[in-house]
Amino acid sequence: MSSTRFPATPKSAAYRLPFGDLSFSNLFQDYVAYKEPLASFFAGDFRNPDAFREAAEKALRVPRDRNTLADVLLEQNTRWGLQEATAQNIDKLRDPESVVVITGQQLGLFMSPMYIPYKTLTTLLLAKQMEAALNRPVVPVFWLAGEDHDFEEVAAFKLPGTEKPHTFIYAAPADRRGPVGRIPLSPEISTIIDGIAEALPASPNKAELIAFLRATYKPGRSFRDAFATMISRLFKDTGLVVVSVDDKRLKQLCIPLFQQEVRDYATVTAAMEATSQVLEETYHSQVRINPTNLFYMEDAGRYPIDAMGDSFLLRGHGQTYDEAGLQTLVAAQPEYISPNVVLRPIVQDVLFPTISYVAGPGEIAYYAQYKEAYAWANLPMPLIYPRASITLVEPAVQKAQRHFDLPLPAYKEQAPKIFRKHAQQQLDLDLDKLFSHAEDQIGTALSSMASEVINWEASLQKTAGASGQVIKKELDRFKEQIIKAQKRRMGHAERRIHTIHNHIFPGGSLQERAISPLHFLNQYGLDFFKSLMADVSLDTTAHQVINL
Repeated sequence: MSSTRFPATPKSAAYRLPFGDLSFSNLFQDYVAYKEPLASFFAGDFRNPDAFREAAEKALRVPRDRNTLADVLLEQNTRWGLQEATAQNIDKLRDPESVVVITGQQLGLFMSPMYIPYKTLTTLLLAKQMEAALNRPVVPVFWLAGEDHDFEEVAAFKLPGTEKPHTFIYAAPADRRGPVGRIPLSPEISTIIDGIAEALPASPNKAELIAFLRATYKPGRSFRDAFATMISRLFKDTGLVVVSVDDKRLKQLCIPLFQQEVRDYATVTAAMEATSQVLEETYHSQVRINPTNLFYMEDAGRYPIDAMGDSFLLRGHGQTYDEAGLQTLVAAQPEYISPNVVLRPIVQDVLFPTISYVAGPGEIAYYAQYKEAYAWANLPMPLIYPRASITLVEPAVQKAQRHFDLPLPAYKEQAPKIFRKHAQQQLDLDLDKLFSHAEDQIGTALSSMASEVINWEASLQKTAGASGQVIKKELDRFKEQIIKAQKRRMGHAERRIHTIHNHIFPGGSLQERAISPLHFLNQYGLDFFKSLMADVSLDTTAHQVINL
């Protein structure tokens, strides 16, 4: 690795904004600066090249069943559209010297919102850089968080509109209590895609995009398989490896961890609670601590396993186990066990030799609570690398912005409020005062001139009066023309402000958190995010604004 911590920002990144200008949390802002006391909650400074070397050494000390992992990955990725680069990276994982950079996310419909592809491309860029720096195989991995059961979090997305974003909501099935990844898509998905086709503007890429969506998100296919197929296509030939832990063979590799949780849940719970209390003195704790960190999972539901004295209750199910019975279940049927938000990253790093996890701001807050959980599991905590945070500015939006002297964060306010402020700044003419003064001056001049003329020829008195009325009417007409011009000018301004706001801060949210990638895939093609990688900096300590 070079002596600089990050490569230079690509020239096409128009500029960078401090996260504080965009209302990111204090915890996240302190993390990207790696300030104390927050730094002590993490494993190392993600900005330091030496920290990655140390992370690799620690990850490689943990024994793992790499062949079983690779076999499962090969089978899964074949189902989702395996390409040669991905097959080669899966084979690299059999090498005992290889490590991974990993990220993950819930299965947002059509990979929405934009931060999902941003996490992915950050992972790809970081893995490539680390492979060169560490002189060892570094494999990029995307973890499908398909065991989550919060359907509403993944079932809605937005596209930019003229006045406001178009919002699409996929109706939740009546039996949605189980893991989202297993839920089959209903015929309604075809209606959703019809709405997408209607909402997206015409473009050379539209027909290909809609055909791809119909082939990928088709009735009967699971949420997991549709999402995995889409991400594999959008990042084809990059070597990205996609994984779903909802597989009995992978869960079998986690049996010792699950059994430790059943046997010693109180220790990790107490450690997490202590960490959270210290964290809250300066920041906030993101994760609510539960008695245990496991679910019992089946198609009909995902039920928290609650410790109740000497027994364990499947909350919402009614079944109870004593410790021996639950240990027997874990050993015999680990596929029915699912980790919660605390244990999920531990499961990830039991399976993979992880040197770094690419995280969003909320996930970084999660990880701030996890250091003691890693110590409890006797696993090295990976370096937590902030994903690229990006706003894309299209040519039409750039053109609209040139009419205003406003910084990008100013457009976070609602468009009507921005317009009112702009209009007030522009209305620096007091027309009534200006024209009243003009009428007084003209009236005085006409009166003086008429007096002399009438003294010379009395018959011109009527003509002089009529001339004054004509001039008054012309002044009134001139005033109305100014008002109409101002209205036209403000009308253009209002439309431009709506355009900027709806593309950069749709609904008042940052673009990356609100808009579906479908908009950009329609405008620029299915390979858009692969090409965008050339414009993204791995210096993710500030928000990147990129002109397209």
